[in-house]
Amino acid sequence: MLKANAIKKRLTADEIWSVTDIHVPIATNDFSKGISFKYLQENLSGFKNISHRSYGFFGALKSELPNNLQKTEDELIAKNALNGRNLCCVWQKKQ
Repeated sequence: MLKANAIKKRLTADEIWSVTDIHVPIATNDFSKGISFKYLQENLSGFKNISHRSYGFFGALKSELPNNLQKTEDELIAKNALNGRNLCCVWQKKQ
């Protein structure tokens, strides 16, 4: 990103955490627990969580699911269930 001039200076660790999209790859026939919301809470003590939700409860994005599973996906998101395949969070550095 520095070479492409997308950013002008190296980011601090705090700045990196504020914009990072973490993906935990799962190899074929391999099981990975990934990164849980609890893990993030425990390891981002200098940040407060502004918002979070999970999605991908059926192993695919909602747009790829049949209508009945799309409805269930919406219901799980509305309940703030955290057991989907994907987790998105917004964290803010504590002052």
